[in-house]
Amino acid sequence: MDKSVLRARRGLVWALALALLTAQAPLAKAQAQAQAQAQAQAQAQAQAEMHAAGGGNGPVNVAWMPSTREDDRRYAVKTAVIAGPTAPFNGYLVTPSACARKKCGAIVLLVENRGLTRYAKDLARRYAAEGFIVLAPDYLAPRGGQPEDEDVAFARVHDVTDAEYVALTRQAIAALKAMPNVRAVGVVGYGKGGSQVDQTVSEDYTLAAGVTYSSSNLLDLGKLHLMSAALLKHYGSPDPARNTKIKPIDDAMTASHKPHEFYEYAGARWGFANAYGTTFDAGPAAISWRRTIAFLHKYLK
Repeated sequence: MDKSVLRARRGLVWALALALLTAQAPLAKAQAQAQAQAQAQAQAQAQAEMHAAGGGNGPVNVAWMPSTREDDRRYAVKTAVIAGPTAPFNGYLVTPSACARKKCGAIVLLVENRGLTRYAKDLARRYAAEGFIVLAPDYLAPRGGQPEDEDVAFARVHDVTDAEYVALTRQAIAALKAMPNVRAVGVVGYGKGGSQVDQTVSEDYTLAAGVTYSSSNLLDLGKLHLMSAALLKHYGSPDPARNTKIKPIDDAMTASHKPHEFYEYAGARWGFANAYGTTFDAGPAAISWRRTIAFLHKYLK
């Protein structure tokens, strides 16, 4: 074949390839924008559903009292300074006394939408009393830290982006893994924190376990094959945050042979495990607590 014809054909092939790449670039950008918009809409819908179900900035249980004490000899409490993505931030660290002599499982506690309240600290101590090293970060660090006024805290929590939330969580995970007495690390989250657990286990493949309460199911199924964490999810029934999203996750994890346990509590509302809220339901809360502790002991051993 004449060389000039070959050159012409090659030129045509390169021109077609360039045209194809040029046409695909805007399409890829549009697809990425559509995906981001869909995720934002899903989060907004989940937030609206949560408010409709009695969650969010609703009334607190004014009769609530802590079930643990900071001076309990079963554990030691201190403020931990964690290396942050842009600046150090504080966390509430509770270490069981027994873990001074042996390695223990550890968890990052992702708190609900009022931040690191006295209820969140009490919850951290409850987990420590069960034998886990617990680190509850101050997720309001990017917005000036935890304020005394919980209504102000609520407003600030929703100003913290998902990316910031996950970045702080991953820094807390790294801080725990650097401790010589930590064996394996998991993440436990309630409400907004539960939704961020989904995102964290989708990005951090060093985790052994993840537990969510009333999560909005933001798990990235596209990264399921990379996930290392066993997953436990608790939901009230009916629970708008649950919606129809849980079945695809269940099916995908089953097909991928990923360890998971999902529980539904008939008649329980959103926030049923939060003793500080008005939707607290003692029966389902107690059952879910026993399941959570057993799950964490199993996968953080």
